[in-house]
Formats: sequence, C-alpha cells, structure tokens
Amino acid sequence: MLASIVEEVGELAREINDLEGYKKKKVTEKKRNLELELADIVFSIICIANYYKIDLEKALSKVIEKYTKRDIGRWTACMQVECENGSACQNLRDKRGS
Repeated sequence: MLASIVEEVGELAREINDLEGYKKKKVTEKKRNLELELADIVFSIICIANYYKIDLEKALSKVIEKYTKRDIGRWTACMQVECENGSACQNLRDKRGS
C-alpha cells in the first residue's frame, strides 16, 4: 500500500516538473492528466485508511482545525492586503521581514 502512494506521488511530481518547466519530459514519455494523478494519491490514502480502520473524514476535520488555529491570520492577512491594494503576498512578507 505504501509503495502505491510513493509510486503515485512520483508520477505526480513528474507531471508537475514537466508543467512547471523544471524538468521537461522526453518526447517519448506519455502525457498524463494531473487531476487523475492527484485522484490516484487520494485513492491510495483512502485504501490505507480503510485497512487501518481510520475515519478519514474525522481525521481530516481535525487536521483542518489544527491548521486553522495554527495559521490564523497567516493567509488572511496576506489576502486582505492583496484585496486592499493589489499587492502580492511577497510584499507583505518583505514588510514583516520574513
């Protein structure tokens, strides 16, 4: 099961590297659908959760709550600045010295 996730993440990485221009595919390599690669990973994770009898929906809710509490203001402040004056998040980080 773990090998399946590793394989699927590798395929996703290959697609993203090609799309972003970091490492272009050879002309002989098959073009894959990014959506399907992501869905393959989700499916593999669901299989592992089912095998170990993990309620993935509950676990995801807990993780979202954790990140919401931890990162409160992290993204909202950035988005607020963008909305107010159209500046990028990088400008906000520069002002904060991050």
